Amino acid sequence: MPHFNPVPVSNKKFVFDDFILNMDGSLLRSEKKVNIPPKEYAVLVILLEAAGEIVSKNTLLDQVWGDAEVNEESLTRCIYALRRILSEDKEHRYIETLYGQGYRFNRPVVVVSPPAPQPTTHTLAILPFQMQDQVQSESLHYSIVKGLSQYAPFGLSVLPVTITKNCRSVKDILELMDQLRPRLLYLRADDTRW
Repeated sequence: MPHFNPVPVSNKKFVFDDFILNMDGSLLRSEKKVNIPPKEYAVLVILLEAAGEIVSKNTLLDQVWGDAEVNEESLTRCIYALRRILSEDKEHRYIETLYGQGYRFNRPVVVVSPPAPQPTTHTLAILPFQMQDQVQSESLHYSIVKGLSQYAPFGLSVLPVTITKNCRSVKDILELMDQLRPRLLYLRADDTRW
């Protein structure tokens, strides 16, 4: 069984009642830091991630203590300490003991995760090439734009040929750059327009 690793893997937070459990190992109650030892933190994270489902004692022992020689009494002490940290009483039970089955976190929990970062988009304008053969120039222009368009999932946006095909003069190019503000502009090194 994999050993629980309390190293933060995300910025998600668990919010329940007036508590916030951060994945950096900190527990806040009414915006004040509450000391939570590593084993109790690990057990709490596992119970919260189970989303109200029963977590067996063996699962907790395997994931929190790993291969260390430990008995159920260590887990019982850990649950007891966790209940004290959460200031449980008979009216406010956070951790339910299901005899013979395990434990369950029985309060409403909201998981807050920051939005996934969106890839940065860079807009590329491919200008038509100045060539003797106009048909070959248009075909090459179209092929390059089409080929580079496949990189859109990686943050590269290529302006369509219909927008760039009439950029034949410096004035046209400057107008396009002013209106659409591409981050990159591609022209041939021997382009005589510049």
